[in-house]
Amino acid sequence: MNSTDLYQLERSLWTNDPKVYHNSLRDDALLLFQETGVITRDTAVAAIREENRENRRWAEVRFSDQRVLSPTPDTRVLIYKATARWNYEQNPMTVLCSSIYALHSGDWKLVFHQQTPAAAEPAAAPDRGRQDGVSEHEGLTGGPGRGASPFGILILFWSLPLRPCPTSEPGVKEEHYMATTQLGDGGTFRDHLRTLSGPVTLLYYTPDVPSAATRAERALLEELAAMSDKVHLRIFAERWDAERESQVGIARTPAIVPMGVTDYGIRYYGTPDGYELATFLEVLQAVAAGRSGLSAHTRERLRAVTTPLHLEVLHAPT
Repeated sequence: MNSTDLYQLERSLWTNDPKVYHNSLRDDALLLFQETGVITRDTAVAAIREENRENRRWAEVRFSDQRVLSPTPDTRVLIYKATARWNYEQNPMTVLCSSIYALHSGDWKLVFHQQTPAAAEPAAAPDRGRQDGVSEHEGLTGGPGRGASPFGILILFWSLPLRPCPTSEPGVKEEHYMATTQLGDGGTFRDHLRTLSGPVTLLYYTPDVPSAATRAERALLEELAAMSDKVHLRIFAERWDAERESQVGIARTPAIVPMGVTDYGIRYYGTPDGYELATFLEVLQAVAAGRSGLSAHTRERLRAVTTPLHLEVLHAPT
């Protein structure tokens, strides 16, 4: 199936047809929407049937900025902008979409889809009920194995080894994998870092033999550190040492350990680039302030937990 065929399949998922949804998604597929959070295929099919009963459907749908990635021979990632209008609304909405398809028993099946409102902006880091990606960590001092807290939090970004997807179809741009380390003039990021309420130390554990991905990741971290005298970067480019890594509390390299006045047990895997850069900047804000934004009630509930917990925050490629 070429890129044009895949996008035709993708467009069919915007026709409000529950049968198409059921047949086009793998049974373990997940979908992520701002309004619902993560939902399963069966939940999505049930929601579409409800929309049909209420005569709600998409009246207009337009795709633009279409791209295709080919991480492996049996995997495709579609990235595009969708402008769509419901039949009961006057104004359309615009969302940034990504869909992952996998070859399953000879057929291409959707395994993951997500939408991000195009007008969404990275949220600031002051106190609030919850900070996405890092908030569940208020008052937890010390990382795994340090004895100060039974909790640890790990932020894992799934990085795929991307290669170009051969295509000559008009309107579909070939995408070559390249980490976006250029931060332009850095004004927006410098302003964000200027609001850090305290110093932040980034411990970067990377293999002694660099790859294209780790070189790009290191360059990005060096750029961020150069933008603020509150951000200090320490690089450990050494061979894997299981005993040392166990003491540090990291499971693999490359890994980033963001620390404030203490180590809060946060372990960040993957390059904090693209959409993930906004989350990473919020991580820096949180560790600098030593606060997660959790309410007093939630913190009190957490103090009652005595069994060690290991939290992982998973972000899919976008």
